[in-house]
Amino acid sequence: MEVLATLPPLRKASLLERPNRFTLRLSVNDAEILAYLPNSGRLPFLKKGTPVYVSEDRKTKYGFRAIIALDGKTYVHLPAQEVNDFFEKALSLLPAFRQYSSVRREVPLKSTRIDFLLDDQAYVEVKSCTLVENGIAKFPDSPTERGKRHLKALLEASSEKRCYVVFVIQRNDAKAFQPNASADPEFARLMGEGCGLLEYVAFTVVPDVRRKRVYFGQEIPVLCP
Repeated sequence: MEVLATLPPLRKASLLERPNRFTLRLSVNDAEILAYLPNSGRLPFLKKGTPVYVSEDRKTKYGFRAIIALDGKTYVHLPAQEVNDFFEKALSLLPAFRQYSSVRREVPLKSTRIDFLLDDQAYVEVKSCTLVENGIAKFPDSPTERGKRHLKALLEASSEKRCYVVFVIQRNDAKAFQPNASADPEFARLMGEGCGLLEYVAFTVVPDVRRKRVYFGQEIPVLCP
């Protein structure tokens, strides 16, 4: 399997509570610690007692960063910002993107910024997805103004360049992807409006705690609403 990331040394902890969006209170060897959570999503699988793997990180307020959590028996990679690196490393593995050779990051578009511009021909916005229900990956898990703004900008630009939205499923138990209309009906509506105008791609990753790696999983179909 293709390696997308190497994980730092990890310590296993147990979740006590999530005091705010970016903080976890954890128990490690009968001691309590706080850890930075690099993901602002609702993450409904983060419940009391959930196993969470943390790394030491002196750049964070608490000295610890949450890296992986267990949802049942499935490992979920938590850091949302790393999906852009995953996508760039997976370019040659995704048929839709093998034709492109040059990559620019964080390019302005309309009143926002888009994650990638490929060969000055194609815009790509990448989203981190951690929620899977009955084998279906769903994004978002809470209302996303930023996500809607990106879709609107891409819809406007789709007459000038190819426009992609890529969903990186940060776990390996999804068989397909669909927008989460129950969490954000407007985002789902915009995705439906984009069918035929925007190109949607989704792929899974495989977090491996034992080998300290995150691997490319597989591309999965996107169910257009």
